[in-house]
Amino acid sequence: AALEELGVQRILAVNSVGSLKYAIKPGTLVIPDDFVCPWHVETFFDDEARFMVPQMDREFAREIFELCSLHTRSVRMGGTYVQTIGPRLETRAEIKILKRFGDIVGMTLASEATLAMELNISYASICSVDNYCHGISRTQLTMEELVANVSKNVRTIEGILTAFIGRNTV
Repeated sequence: AALEELGVQRILAVNSVGSLKYAIKPGTLVIPDDFVCPWHVETFFDDEARFMVPQMDREFAREIFELCSLHTRSVRMGGTYVQTIGPRLETRAEIKILKRFGDIVGMTLASEATLAMELNISYASICSVDNYCHGISRTQLTMEELVANVSKNVRTIEGILTAFIGRNTV
């Protein structure tokens, strides 16, 4: 609600995610076009019914995809984000279920996007694929591997965000 009070019209989020598909390798950036959250999703309207059809801002997402494409070849337009409840990573059995519904998994995007949409604030995300989910790759994920992947992706994302801010500063 504070962002709305400040007059914010668009939110560009950065989300760390795991890949539910072997073809979406760590190091890839994904600009999701939809999300799933079969659990509780945050709302500003707990005590009243409000009509809203949740959907990502496709034009904004396309703009972000094009910007990312200037900084890396490892970017995908589209994909479904599945939100889970953290802070732990998902089990192998959970991943078997979730990979039927989406492409990437994380812990916050669906809630963030829903809250933004409730306030009529456009929302897009750069999802940084930092690991394969449990059971997608034959090798066991280690903390060292996760930290290394995050570090590589951070450098690319910093460049993208700097360019985005430069384009959108009044």
